[in-house]
Amino acid sequence: MTPPSRARCALTVLALLVACWLPSILAGGETLLPPLALALPGIYAAYRLGAAAALVASLAAGVLAGPLTPASLGPWTDQPPLTWSFRAGFFVLLALSAHRIAQRLVHYRRSSSAASANAAFMLKGWKRFFAKHAPAFGPRLAEGGDRKSTRL
Repeated sequence: MTPPSRARCALTVLALLVACWLPSILAGGETLLPPLALALPGIYAAYRLGAAAALVASLAAGVLAGPLTPASLGPWTDQPPLTWSFRAGFFVLLALSAHRIAQRLVHYRRSSSAASANAAFMLKGWKRFFAKHAPAFGPRLAEGGDRKSTRL
């Protein structure tokens, strides 16, 4: 299964922005339903498109959640700038954190796959782990002894 193209991911981010913004508008404004779901497009962009796209998607979500979403829909009262600017900063922080976590997970997966292919490295790790925990597992495992006849 091939991953989706960048253009398709960008369209998905746009669709998520609209889909997460509309419920707040339809509910009657920010006071009735805060547009916190707008953090999702930035997180998706961070995972699929990278940090720059996550930043752009988060800032767009901040604009949608701020000046383009009224506090109350009836008389169309604007939100205080401090409220939506903090929310936009929160969206950016979430998206960039999600990007960093995704990078670390991919790096971990690649490094653990490379390490597990090296038998000497795995045996060295085995010996270190069981030497450290010899009181719990017994001295035979700590010395790298018979692994098949371990008793619980």
